[in-house]
Amino acid sequence: MRDTNRMSFDYGRALFSVLPALAVALTSIAASAQTGATQSTNRQGASGSIRGVTRAEAAATISSELVARIVELPFKVGQAFSKDDILIRFDCQRYEADLEAAVADVSAQQIHAETNRQLLRHRATGANDLALAEAKLAQAVATAKSIRVRTRQCTISAPYDGRIVERLVDVFEMPASNAPLVKIVRVGAIEIDLIVPSNWSPSLASGQRFTFAVDETGSVHDAILLNVGAIIDPVSRTLRVTARLPDPGLMLRPGMSGVAQRVIDAQARNP
Repeated sequence: MRDTNRMSFDYGRALFSVLPALAVALTSIAASAQTGATQSTNRQGASGSIRGVTRAEAAATISSELVARIVELPFKVGQAFSKDDILIRFDCQRYEADLEAAVADVSAQQIHAETNRQLLRHRATGANDLALAEAKLAQAVATAKSIRVRTRQCTISAPYDGRIVERLVDVFEMPASNAPLVKIVRVGAIEIDLIVPSNWSPSLASGQRFTFAVDETGSVHDAILLNVGAIIDPVSRTLRVTARLPDPGLMLRPGMSGVAQRVIDAQARNP
């Protein structure tokens, strides 16, 4: 029993003596990892290059509050369209009939209100009757205006030159109100999303120029820095910036990746 207690005491004393050395070793490993990460970030900044992904300058998912059958959907996935081209047309016979009825109701309420005005002049009716007639006229006008706004949505036109990304419905279908119908992207200028080291931030400014080499096409394009992110990610110590390709050509598409060269002129001077 005495031997067992003595062995336990010796083991605890040995373990206690090892703990300081273990703590020093762990601290050294953590410092080395931190130094390596810092050197990696600095090497990335000093190289003057960073990867980025292209995206469309504008994209949208078209929807409508109408509940009506689709009678025209002329463009297929990938096809190009011009501004004001018809993207979707609905069968709006019911809405058009509702509008005719609402316009007729406005005319009837106008006659009713005018009749009450004349009767009031001859003291043949009361002021409350005229007020009620005018209120009904205002209600009829508002109803007609609401239906007219809906009938204007019977045809959805393209807001800009672009391409069809995805068709979520087809002709003869009757989608639910506000359901997504088609996804579109704008053609022309392409933007780039870049994630840069945080130590570049003092030297970044809108309007700076650089080149962007696209992986998929092998082409190199001039780019202009548009916006610098508002915050720095404290975990990765990176900053998001947005740039623009003013002349992307016909081959570039959103979603392509590449390398931005010479993002800033003075990044190598940053610590």
